[in-house]
Amino acid sequence: MDGKKRAGLDVAADLLSDLDKDHRERVLAGIAALDPAMARKLREAMCVFEDLIHVDPREIQVLVRELPPGLLAMAMRKVSAALKAHIFSGLSERAAEILREDIDALGPQRVSDVQAAQVQVMELAQKLESQGKILIKPQSKS
Repeated sequence: MDGKKRAGLDVAADLLSDLDKDHRERVLAGIAALDPAMARKLREAMCVFEDLIHVDPREIQVLVRELPPGLLAMAMRKVSAALKAHIFSGLSERAAEILREDIDALGPQRVSDVQAAQVQVMELAQKLESQGKILIKPQSKS
């Protein structure tokens, strides 16, 4: 995707993010009916892995319980220290230690594999958000 298309996608994602949940879902459903790939790209651009820092630590547990084993460890290979600390804060001491060990055991990974894992985690996070089980971003509008 060239720079102009990427910038346009980011602008559209920002605009959609500013809508209340119901309107956003209706717009995305309309886009998906015409261009499913574009709707997927918009959803990915609207919600990136680092957005998990906005999830309440107690809700992190809800997300982690739903994830396949190893996926979160892969997704956390290339994230900020602040996000790692936030995710660990939502886990029990033992679960956090197991996750740290899993991350360390992975060793070097291809960036594309880490990004793919992050997309999978965020797809599940968005699903859980749509079910009302977690809140990814504080909603300034209702």
